[in-house]
Amino acid sequence: MPTLNIYMQLLLLIAIRTTARASPSPDRLSKPGAQAPCGDMSRWWSSSMSVGEANKKEGLSRPLLWAWAAFLPLGFLALAFGIAYAVYRADTVQIAASPWRLLAAVAWLPYTMLAHVVVCSMSLSLPLAPAAAREALIRAATAGTFLLMIPGWLVVVYGRAPAFIAFGCALAVALAGLLALWVWLDRTYRAVDCYLPS
Repeated sequence: MPTLNIYMQLLLLIAIRTTARASPSPDRLSKPGAQAPCGDMSRWWSSSMSVGEANKKEGLSRPLLWAWAAFLPLGFLALAFGIAYAVYRADTVQIAASPWRLLAAVAWLPYTMLAHVVVCSMSLSLPLAPAAAREALIRAATAGTFLLMIPGWLVVVYGRAPAFIAFGCALAVALAGLLALWVWLDRTYRAVDCYLPS
């Protein structure tokens, strides 16, 4: 377990330093009329800004964060059902013979949903976590989703059952990594939260 803790701290440090390089100088933010462009708010955070401070700076209220947490997964589900339907309609005979191909087509969904839960957990329950870590997690989850979609489509189009099993194992490892990160973030920053004076 100490190795996992060191590994998670190293990932967090890399994420914070990477995002800090992209941040503008503080004097640029203090100029009158300086506003963050829509879509990339992370450029305006300092590397030491917490999630709670970033939410306040961006004007994200708790009801808005809860709505984001509840309704974005519906979009993920609609996209997954649309993909599954399109794959099924493209070749119903092949899908009837090997229905696991539908699972491979939407295997990115559990990873994306779990990443969304972790990000929303940080936004709603861990206000002292670094905002740069949340931004890095969003970027890593987006990249991970696309990295799971590519082999998933290869398994759908060309794969056999052993390829699907190997793909399922890779997905299980990715999900276990996300769960380990979530537990580590929760233990690290909720513990700090508990000891703050009220």
